[in-house]
Amino acid sequence: MKYFLHDGKLPIGPFELEELKSKKIMPSDLVWWENADGWKAASEVDGLKSLFSVIPPPIPIKSPPPIPSFNTPEISAGKKVSKSMIAVIVIAFVLIIGAFVYSKVAESMKSSNAQFEILQREKEMAEQKRLQDIQENAAAIAAMDARRKVVEQNISSHVSAYENRDANLFGKITSSILIVSNTSDYVINECVITVTSKSAGHEPIKWKENLNNIKPGASVSKALPIPSKGTTYELKISKLTNSSEGVYLTY
Repeated sequence: MKYFLHDGKLPIGPFELEELKSKKIMPSDLVWWENADGWKAASEVDGLKSLFSVIPPPIPIKSPPPIPSFNTPEISAGKKVSKSMIAVIVIAFVLIIGAFVYSKVAESMKSSNAQFEILQREKEMAEQKRLQDIQENAAAIAAMDARRKVVEQNISSHVSAYENRDANLFGKITSSILIVSNTSDYVINECVITVTSKSAGHEPIKWKENLNNIKPGASVSKALPIPSKGTTYELKISKLTNSSEGVYLTY
């Protein structure tokens, strides 16, 4: 028996059974033969079923999945990497790099902020220390000034100078002694006395006498020129000092 094949457009044939074998027809291919009531699938024709004996498929062997590579355009044999997959891979790579860079920048900024805060605190502490030192120095200076005023008041009101004269039976002056008395609580390191000699018909004569290291409660003396009759000496304290308390009084 001869059969016609339909190639999807036109019938071809006729072919003998052996010829159909060489054609390697498929079970779904349409065939027709003489006296057939229409085109039928080759698998439905009894005379052609021997062409489609069932052969079991080979046992599949699993192979490890291919390792993707950015340099390899194919994921598996015969399958090319799509543009969308490449875009996804690139975006993921960029995001990873961006996250890494961001973390480093954030860490650096955090470290910089911490250092700035430390420097700011140190600056504030230094400023507080400076202000505290200024206040302490001002308080110390004020205390020293107050003490110095007390010492000055004590010295100026407890140091005095006077003259002691001796005369013979005839009234002639035989000696003139300058005496400085220190009843203050402090040593007088330097005492300067201005002496003014006054006599009738003459111009006043002035000179200075120095007496040093007068202890508290002590008096020191110094001989003055013996004045002539009618001559008087006027004594004035013009300078008093105390080095330990920083007192320097001038009059």
